[in-house]
Amino acid sequence: MSLRHPSIWQLSLASVIGQSHLRESLPNQDHACALQDEAANVVAAAVADGAGSAPRALQGATLTADKFAQALLDLGRSPHLAGMDAQALHDWAVARLEAVRQQLLASGAPLHHFHCTLVACVLSPHGRWLFQLGDSAAISSRCAWNGGVDRVWFPLESTQLHAGSRGEYANETHFVTDPDWSAHLTLLPIAADRDAVLLMTDGATDLIVKRGEVFPLFLPLAVPQLVTIGARTDRDTMLAAWLADPQTHSVTGDDKTLLTILRVDRGAAPQSGPELPQALLSPVPPTVLPELPPTPPEEPRQPPPDLWPDWRWWAALAVALVLLIGPLAYGMLDSVMLDRVALLFADSAPTPKAPPPSLSVVARFEGGDRMVLSRGSSVRVRVVVAKGNQVEIEQSPTDLDLQPPDGPCLKHGSRDSQTVVCEFLVTAGGETPAGPRQLRLRVRDTGLAREQRLVLTLLVQDVLVP
Repeated sequence: MSLRHPSIWQLSLASVIGQSHLRESLPNQDHACALQDEAANVVAAAVADGAGSAPRALQGATLTADKFAQALLDLGRSPHLAGMDAQALHDWAVARLEAVRQQLLASGAPLHHFHCTLVACVLSPHGRWLFQLGDSAAISSRCAWNGGVDRVWFPLESTQLHAGSRGEYANETHFVTDPDWSAHLTLLPIAADRDAVLLMTDGATDLIVKRGEVFPLFLPLAVPQLVTIGARTDRDTMLAAWLADPQTHSVTGDDKTLLTILRVDRGAAPQSGPELPQALLSPVPPTVLPELPPTPPEEPRQPPPDLWPDWRWWAALAVALVLLIGPLAYGMLDSVMLDRVALLFADSAPTPKAPPPSLSVVARFEGGDRMVLSRGSSVRVRVVVAKGNQVEIEQSPTDLDLQPPDGPCLKHGSRDSQTVVCEFLVTAGGETPAGPRQLRLRVRDTGLAREQRLVLTLLVQDVLVP
């Protein structure tokens, strides 16, 4: 795979800590590395997401992303890339990542202490490839043109989401440090006509992707602002401000890392752009509507005849409106949660509170899927489920005490709420060995014959992290 004309790429990168890590006094465990050669003809980038349950996840993510990005840059500069097929590239990537694994092992700690996912790419005149292992995602897209003048970013018909792979449970995935890691490493060629390639951790994916498609009120509005800013530091600052906005906290509490690689040689060259911080305060310019000619006065009309003026007419009208508008309004309210991100770029009124979503969205741990537990202490675990669902313990650590032992009991709920919070107490004894434990739950919706599995990681430590 080779290109007839070199491309010019513009890079922007931001990584912000999640609210769940702030609450637990943990660092940002994401890491990204983006490299570009002097002529801007080769881009090599890697994004790694450290697992929250691994004690040295940040070290694993940092070494994996930095080493693999540098190896990709060297490969992109070499004409040998043009003659390599997917199998040859897979073998090449396995050899480089195995070297990283051996370097981690040399530290003396087991590999599972460095758990991290990986998504990476190389964009070169000799070839373009995407590498994925785990649930960190990528997006590739070709722009459309509005009237042959303005570029439209991320049109639905020419945008592909590469979501990565997950494990058996909803919040499990594969890691570079797993024993069978190479079996889950996937490679995909990137088409030569792509104008945008994005790499991101799963926390950023929650903001950018909705129902398997690019959320129209984030990237399509943000990217036109980024391409107008010439300084890399200003672009990174703007991107970080969007990802860290408090209005995103209701969507995800995870760390969020996003790398945008945008082709800028098909349009006007990047200008100096808006000055910061004004650009952060108003990231999208207001729409200016043309003035319309005045509407000519209408001829006076005679009022219509009063047909069926008694109360039965109004009752029939109310019933018809409920039957026609009710189902449509319920479907629209299902998307309210992610639509809050639109407030980052558009001035809109507050959205109404959405009705309960489906079981696959409602069932979750209230404090995230990771908790820290010190020896000789207890933590209260809360599970949010839809009303009427059953919560069962599928597997629990044998050296931890659970009360009640047969599963969570209902503690919170109201007549108006469509969800309830179930809770139980987990206690670690004074002699319980330190290390991670997994608690697996099954949530059943008996009415719809559906179920969902959740897994909670409990990290037992000698002293609770302050």
